[in-house]
Amino acid sequence: MHSGVSSSSIASRPSLQWLTELGETVASPVISNKVIYVPSMLGTIFALETYGREILWRLDIGSPLVSSPLISNNLLIVATFDSWVKGTQYFGANYILAIDALKGKTRWRYQVKGDVFSSPCVIDDTLLIGSLDKNLYALHIETGELKWKYSTDGEVWSSPAVLNDTIFVGSDDGHIYALDREGDLVWKTRLNGMIRSSSPCISNELVFIGTYNGMMYALDQDGKIKWETSTNAPVLSSPASLDNHVFFASSDHKLYCMNIKDGKKLWEFEVGDKIWSSPALTENALFIGSLDGHFYSLNPKSGRLVWKFPTMRMIDSSPCIADEMVFIGSRDGILYAFGSTVPSYIG
Repeated sequence: MHSGVSSSSIASRPSLQWLTELGETVASPVISNKVIYVPSMLGTIFALETYGREILWRLDIGSPLVSSPLISNNLLIVATFDSWVKGTQYFGANYILAIDALKGKTRWRYQVKGDVFSSPCVIDDTLLIGSLDKNLYALHIETGELKWKYSTDGEVWSSPAVLNDTIFVGSDDGHIYALDREGDLVWKTRLNGMIRSSSPCISNELVFIGTYNGMMYALDQDGKIKWETSTNAPVLSSPASLDNHVFFASSDHKLYCMNIKDGKKLWEFEVGDKIWSSPALTENALFIGSLDGHFYSLNPKSGRLVWKFPTMRMIDSSPCIADEMVFIGSRDGILYAFGSTVPSYIG
């Protein structure tokens, strides 16, 4: 549902636990069973202990990875964006890959025609992911076999989300689509602007999504627009929702909090550059990165700055909260791990 909320508790003023150099990252890390999985722009996937930062395994894919991974039943799903580095191609093709999360061995791979920025989600045994070839793909998660694909009229940068039996995804053609489990269209709604990397967030039976024209929308389950609001720059960040509030960031350097029911602005917070990172929330803290190179913690109720941490380059990756820690990657090539205290067994 892409709510952006973690049940893990984390101090709103966390301390740096450790850092390690893994290479530039755009994708957000994922965590399962106290192991953090980090894909790099250079095409390497790392599996590290969340507390000890020891590298358990690494796998060189050989093509840039900018899509945030998914982990399900000890399968790690990643996808390539072969032409990410301007003027360079690696495979000359793109793949969705399933990797054994325990051993770091590839289980299967499925070739797609377009680069993949969209991040996967899963519904039962079906893996869903979009591609710049304008398609949303549905694969069997255990075998990689194609179940169906749905074609839009624009590149699919947006990541799909699922509520009950309905799949939601945005397209560069300016529509948000609702599909059933078999890939048949339920409805589509035209919005103002391309839906680039902003992905649907589902909360309180509403679907929230942003557009390249600077709009944020709330739609009901039938695709009708309940409210909309405008910013002065593209919304590339995905929204998050907590306690009848929806949070989203814009390239106008601001993070916004809106009332979920009527779209009334409750607060805004301005940083030093564009925000492409998506907010990650707990009950007491909101974390987000910015192209100004800082990692921020805000009070989600008031929007006041609680804490910020400087990195050495811009942050367009989104935070990952788990195991009472929060992790963020930066274009400086470093993965940062923050927590409330240093675990006693590290010494």
